[in-house]
Amino acid sequence: MNIATLRERPENITNAKLNSLYLQFEQLLAEVRTKQLNSNLISSINSDVEEVNASLFVGDDLKKLVKQKQTSILKQLEKDLKFIPKHYYRNL
Repeated sequence: MNIATLRERPENITNAKLNSLYLQFEQLLAEVRTKQLNSNLISSINSDVEEVNASLFVGDDLKKLVKQKQTSILKQLEKDLKFIPKHYYRNL
């Protein structure tokens, strides 16, 4: 089972913060694709990505949604597989 790809949006080019957040989310998905994950986690990540792809939000609302989904994916990875972000223990 593969992880879904993030759909490109032309409005991201004009908003610098949204563009950087979108790129960060794409990098997270690319890194997750390299790991061996169980099917429940993959389906959960795919549902989050599909929700971002299907959303009609633009601007700050889209930025908020992308950040929420990125945070939820990171929490799932941390909880299920004990994957943590770089410098996790330094920031506690």
